[in-house]
Amino acid sequence: MLAIAGIGAFSAVMRSWFASITSRKIGKELRSDIYSHVQQLSLENIDRLKPASIITRATNDVTQIQNFIYRSGSFRVFGFFARFLMFRFRPSFS
Repeated sequence: MLAIAGIGAFSAVMRSWFASITSRKIGKELRSDIYSHVQQLSLENIDRLKPASIITRATNDVTQIQNFIYRSGSFRVFGFFARFLMFRFRPSFS
């Protein structure tokens, strides 16, 4: 029973680690794409949109996407391992 608890704890750490890395990499790519796009805007667009607004919107949007990816990745992996353990140790479920 202690081994199962250890495997569960290790799996939880790995799940969080992989979800965190994935969300950070996607966030980095999004920020790079947004920066490239903003650099190509005309001066009229930048004056109309206000630089502070562009920065705030981009930061908030990327953070929201990162959080969504982190949470959905964590739950997806958790569900897979939970099903595996459930069918492995309780064959009556299959």
